[in-house]
Amino acid sequence: MEPSPSRWSTPPSWDDWAQGFRSAGVPNMNCPGQLPAPTSTAGGDLFFFSLYNQRSYLDTYNAQHGGAPAQDLPSNAQFKCYDGMHNWNQLQPAPYDGMYKFPSVTTTDTSGRPTGTNCTVCIANPAPVGDWSHGQKMLPPGKYVVEVVVPPGYELVKEEDKNILIGDTYIAPVVQQFAGLGNIFIMPDQAAVADTYNANNNLNPTTNLGATPRHEGDTGSIEEFWPCVGATRTVPDFISLFPKSGEVAPFAGATRNLCDRKEVTLNDQTSVLAKFYVFTSTHAAAHFTGIITDDYTSEFDPFSPQFGEKFSPPDMPISIKDFNGFEIARTYSDHWGFFNGLNYSTWEVNPPNPTGYAPQMMVTCMNDPGPIAGPNNTMITDPLYNPQYSQFCYEIPFMPGQTQYMDTPVVPTAAFAGAGYNNPDCEYPDNTPGISEVDGDGVGPWVSAAGHTITIKSLGSQLVNNNAYSGPSANTDPYNKKKVTRTYNFGSAGTVVLVDSNGVSHPLTGVSWSPTTITGTVPSDLPACGVQQQAIYDGVPAQCGQLFITTADGKKSIDTVTVTIGGKAPTHVSVTDSIQAKIDAAKPGDLIMVDPGTHNELLIMWKPVRLQGVGAASSVINANTHPAGRMDPWRARSAPWR
Repeated sequence: MEPSPSRWSTPPSWDDWAQGFRSAGVPNMNCPGQLPAPTSTAGGDLFFFSLYNQRSYLDTYNAQHGGAPAQDLPSNAQFKCYDGMHNWNQLQPAPYDGMYKFPSVTTTDTSGRPTGTNCTVCIANPAPVGDWSHGQKMLPPGKYVVEVVVPPGYELVKEEDKNILIGDTYIAPVVQQFAGLGNIFIMPDQAAVADTYNANNNLNPTTNLGATPRHEGDTGSIEEFWPCVGATRTVPDFISLFPKSGEVAPFAGATRNLCDRKEVTLNDQTSVLAKFYVFTSTHAAAHFTGIITDDYTSEFDPFSPQFGEKFSPPDMPISIKDFNGFEIARTYSDHWGFFNGLNYSTWEVNPPNPTGYAPQMMVTCMNDPGPIAGPNNTMITDPLYNPQYSQFCYEIPFMPGQTQYMDTPVVPTAAFAGAGYNNPDCEYPDNTPGISEVDGDGVGPWVSAAGHTITIKSLGSQLVNNNAYSGPSANTDPYNKKKVTRTYNFGSAGTVVLVDSNGVSHPLTGVSWSPTTITGTVPSDLPACGVQQQAIYDGVPAQCGQLFITTADGKKSIDTVTVTIGGKAPTHVSVTDSIQAKIDAAKPGDLIMVDPGTHNELLIMWKPVRLQGVGAASSVINANTHPAGRMDPWRARSAPWR
């Protein structure tokens, strides 16, 4: 057996190679056919804006952790390719992570051809003159031993690590080997008795299953499974996963070689593939990367990497939840719609079931509104939640050490599709008096009698989507702002009225007015509510009116709140209570008041009750009981639902 000319070969990193330079200073991953760098972002290559002055992340990271100083990329980095419009000319010779090859290449010329190697026994490739491989160093034909050095934290897969197909063992009846000869049986194959018979294990009576090397085609091509020639050892009796289970390991008691070394046969001008299998008992993290797209809209911004493809809504919140709907992590897409991250995976990559894999199934929700933790221990809607797009949840497998590529579209829910960045403006106009909460005799818009005081709170300043936003390439105000601040305070003192079912206004008296809070006394001349509580269920007559606010400069509130005067006191639902449980326990005609907070419930209004929130911005019902479900959030209306 001819020894390996170079014992060590470090798997090249695709990232290191792509961010590196050739001997002439040419970056490895430049794009053939890319236009020269323009003098301004308006000319030259359409992707110049996105690439301009972008540093190599790995280069910067290494410099920050004691590595070599970061170097400037040529021509302000416009040679870093996007996997988009330049797809057709981006195929270049480059390695990928985890691949190794002999002989190792130490230097390349400006065209990318190897010019140096650490191989001492290599010969020149006899390929015809003009062939790209002509004269390149190659290993001579022969037998070689290829070895893997198992990285820290991993183990080499051994016989006892096979932990599928365990359980009760089916023992087949003895099979007659030759017809007419009743005393010759297959137990075991006589041809293997002298050579590879394993007398210690009746489940696997041979040490090589009768073939070495084996040829199989389970990967789309015929592979050769080369013989293992590592250190000789005796296979333990029981499997390693649950040794106390008493499950017999494959080839228990047999003398076999470890598979950290494999003997391969190399023919002239060919290559051979030797695969090594490792595993880890630790929770190797799962990687994920993806893009949020709007399937109804195309991207027309020539500076976007999505140019000519589907539009990607920018800066959306992404929630990763377990099967119970509890949020494990939250991340955000960038201004091109891309996102990535890490997540915990399954407990082990080699579980005891026939599939051979047990992925960690997580629910990933695009454009998830929360709630999330806010100031002063409050829970708020995620500020980057975009109500003009749907909330889509996807059940995604997260496997140890694997990168999950996620195609996760959302669809617009506003009036017009295909608007891209400029969706319809569905928010209140600036300076509109907005109501967040109304409280009377306690939390909520209910008082026991006329003459009592109600307190009205404003929405204040809110970040809303900017209809004029023109995308990340815009640099002029207001077109470069994704969100803008609008004020929904009450302004200068005007009028506050309760409007009855006949359209008659009944002003509040004793009004105290500030930009954020209004207080006033409810009048006594309102008519009875259209639907009364029933006397048989302890109901008493009540009066109702719709609350409207008009500021001194004529700005009027848009959404109203129903104020109830008198009648049976409401049943309150705290943020920790179940609304459905309150409905089930209520009597017909009862008023159920949903206090401020978010409830994840899908309700069944199966009896005649009145369900009301304290204000549209404060009482929220998200009708999505399953984390992978698809329901638009229903905000508890300020007027009662009957």
